[in-house]
Amino acid sequence: MRRVLPLVVVAACFGGKDTIGLPCDFTSQCNAGQSCVMGKCVGFDEDTGGETAASSGSIESSTTTAPAGDLPPCVPFLEDVAPLRSRIVLVLDVSRAAAVTWNDDNNGGTPEIPRYDSLRASLNARLPELDPTVDLGLALAPSGDATAVPDVGACAVDAAPQVGVAEANAAVVLGALPGAASPGAAPIAGAMQAAIDALAASTGPQPHAVVLVLAGAANCSAGARGDAMFESYADELHGVVAAGRDDGIPTAVVGVGLPDEPYPELLDGFPDGVNPHDKAQLLADDGGLPRPAVDKYYRAMDGINLGNSIRDAFFAARRCVLPLPAQLAGVSFEVLVAGAPIDEVASCADGDGFVVGTDTVEICGSACGTLKADEATATLRVECG
Repeated sequence: MRRVLPLVVVAACFGGKDTIGLPCDFTSQCNAGQSCVMGKCVGFDEDTGGETAASSGSIESSTTTAPAGDLPPCVPFLEDVAPLRSRIVLVLDVSRAAAVTWNDDNNGGTPEIPRYDSLRASLNARLPELDPTVDLGLALAPSGDATAVPDVGACAVDAAPQVGVAEANAAVVLGALPGAASPGAAPIAGAMQAAIDALAASTGPQPHAVVLVLAGAANCSAGARGDAMFESYADELHGVVAAGRDDGIPTAVVGVGLPDEPYPELLDGFPDGVNPHDKAQLLADDGGLPRPAVDKYYRAMDGINLGNSIRDAFFAARRCVLPLPAQLAGVSFEVLVAGAPIDEVASCADGDGFVVGTDTVEICGSACGTLKADEATATLRVECG
C-alpha cells in the first residue's frame, strides 16, 4: 500500500486591502485580484481601468478593487493529485563499442562478456519497474542495417524513435532491443535528435526527458563521413543535448564501462584521442541532470552496478509536475510537502521550491525526490478562515 504524503495548498482568502502595499516577490503572495508590481502588491481599479498603486511603485495610498462583499468567496478545496507520468525516450548506443567485452560480474575467474549483453539483462530487470510512472520510448544508435565498418550504413539512424512513447510500454521496448550490438559506428547525435523531436511534438502538460546510455564516444559527424573508419568525434552531439535541455527536455546520461583514457590513434573505428569518460561528463552537464558527485553521469564499471545506474538515471529524469485544478487558477496559495512548507521559485533551476504554470504546479528539488521515492499522491487543499 502506497504511503500518502500531504502536499497542502492553502489559499490566501483575506479579502479587502489586507495585502495592498505590502512587499512581495511573487503575485501569489498578494490577494486574489491583485498583482506583485515592482516589489509591492497592487490592486486593479475597475472604475478607472488602472492599478491602485502609482506607476513609480510607491504606494502613497490605495483602495480595494471592490467592496469586500463583492470579492469572490473563498471556496474550500481538497483533492488527492498524483504527479503526471513522465514521457521519457531511452536512447541506446548499440554501436560496435557496446560489443567490447568487460568483467560483468567483477570476478576475475569468469570469462568476460560483451557490455551489450549486460546492458540488455539490466534493462530487462529495470524497465518493467517504470510502467507505473513513465511513458517510455526507444531510439537506437545505429538503428538501420549497419553491417560493417567502413560503410555509410554504419551511421544509419532513423528520423523517428524505433518505439514511440506510450504508457506501460516496457515490454514493447524490450521486444525491440537487438539481439547483439551492431558492428556499426555511433550516430548518437542523430538518435538524440530523433528522441527530442518526438517529445517536442507531443502536446499536453506531461514532462519530457531522455535517458542516454553510452558505450563509447559518438563518431558519426557530418565531417566524418569521408573518413573510412569514422575516427572523428561528433561534437554536434553536445549542441543537440543542450538545445533539448533549453526546450524543457533534459537528458540523464549513463555510461557502460567508459574508459577514462583517450582512444589510441589507430584505424579502429573509434575517435582518435578522445576520452569517452570526459565527453560523458560534459554531456551530463549539457543535459541539465548531472549527478552532484565527481562522476556527473551514472557510471557503471561492471554489470553488477549497471542496473542501479539505469534505475537512478530514470529516477533523475522523472519530474514532479502536478495538474493544477481549474478552481485554483489565479488563487494565491502555499505549498507544503510532507508537512514542510516550500517556497515559490521562478524555475526549478533555482533549487528547492515550487513553480506555478498555466495549468500545472511543478515541485522541485528535494521535495520532488520525496514524492518520487514514495510514489506518493499529493493533496491539494484550500482552507478558508
